[in-house]
Amino acid sequence: MNQTGDSRVALHLLLPFRPKLYYLSPFVVLYQSGRELVGILRGYDDLVNLVVDDCDEFLRDPSDLSRVTNQKRKLGLVVVRGTQVSLVSPDDGFEEIDNPFIAEGEDE
Repeated sequence: MNQTGDSRVALHLLLPFRPKLYYLSPFVVLYQSGRELVGILRGYDDLVNLVVDDCDEFLRDPSDLSRVTNQKRKLGLVVVRGTQVSLVSPDDGFEEIDNPFIAEGEDE
């Protein structure tokens, strides 16, 4: 409980990602099923349900369903259930960092 006797915890302490960082900017959503969407975050809730506008889905290669192609199909406005979200990333990619859990001198 906090000082006011309220047992609720701030949303930013519970979520593994910060939705405000992606708000109104292009980002990528990867579903647990492997579907990949790119769009603009318009809204979210405590359960990480996302409202994505100008949404495109990357299509899979028909001969190899594990491969995603560069072809897209326009979906428009989409609501993504938080239970299906596996990864959220900025559209311009991400930067690799050193592993903070490896002590100096250790090899991976």
